Amino acid sequence: MSKLISVSDEVYMTLSKYKGTNKSFSVVIKEFIENKGRDKGDIMRFAGILKHDKDLEQFKSRIQKDRRATTAREEVS
Repeated sequence: MSKLISVSDEVYMTLSKYKGTNKSFSVVIKEFIENKGRDKGDIMRFAGILKHDKDLEQFKSRIQKDRRATTAREEVS
């Protein structure tokens, strides 16, 4: 069953970009609705993101580097 809805030109253009040529507007809107709960606060989306010890070590190294840079900026201020 189809329903008619109205959206602003801005929303239409945004949906059109996500839609591309291979999806319907209904599919794009449904994907946004289904993913809404995962966008904020759902830390489980990061589960398994670091597959190897090498990834974890690089991640830790980057955190330490960023912390040192932040501390250095705070000491200068």
